[in-house]
Amino acid sequence: MPVLTQGDLRIECAVPITDIQTFHMEIRQNRHAVCRVEGTMPGAEGGEAILQPLAGTRVMAGDRLLFAGMLHA
Repeated sequence: MPVLTQGDLRIECAVPITDIQTFHMEIRQNRHAVCRVEGTMPGAEGGEAILQPLAGTRVMAGDRLLFAGMLHA
C-alpha cells in the first residue's frame, strides 16, 4: 500500500481547513469507516463554518476517494 502524506490529502466540506495537522482513519469489518481530522482554520471564517452541516464531506488523496460521509465538529 502506498504511503500518503499531508500534502496528498484534500478535504471537501463546509469547514475551511487550511492545514491538516493529523489524520487518522479506522476501518473495521462490518462497521462504518471512521476518520479523525485535526487542522487549523481562519478565525473569522471558522466560527461560522463550524456550525454548518458536514454531511457529504469527502476526503481525497489526489483523485482517489478515501472517505465520504459526515464529520462531527
